[in-house]
Amino acid sequence: MQRTADELRTQGTSPPAELITDLQNFRDVFFNMRSWLQHQSDRTELDSETEPQSLVDLETRLTSHLARGRALKLIDGVQQLSHVEGDQHPVLVRCQQACEAARGEVLGGVADSQETMTALNNGQHPLAVLWTLVRHCDTLEDNEWTELLERCGHQFGREVATAVARHKLLIREREQT
Repeated sequence: MQRTADELRTQGTSPPAELITDLQNFRDVFFNMRSWLQHQSDRTELDSETEPQSLVDLETRLTSHLARGRALKLIDGVQQLSHVEGDQHPVLVRCQQACEAARGEVLGGVADSQETMTALNNGQHPLAVLWTLVRHCDTLEDNEWTELLERCGHQFGREVATAVARHKLLIREREQT
């Protein structure tokens, strides 16, 4: 593209039709992505006061939207856990409450929402630690499992860590419809 711009400036040569078509297609894709992202922002009640005006704006918004989606998916996963002794078990209720608080932070636009999303997505948030322990307990190295279990106990309390260690928190199978 730079070479074509130089040729246009120095020789007055028109750009090839393929380049013009590619640029028009790129412009259309940009506006379609911008519209989609704006629609997603409106639908999830996110900040939608200004439309992205550049690829950097679009990338920033899209990255944030995708991070929010991954964080919510993790929260949904933890929220779908069950306890072998029933859905009203205090350990499960404590986990559900933590999910609701995290969801509120992620969707509520509180000052810490970006930190919460980042912590959820990089495995540092207490819910991410819990999810890793429940979902990947058989594939974790012993030292990693021990470290995560200690963090889980510190963050949620000994009762939750004990339930995880004794495999009392289970991933609920999705119902077939």
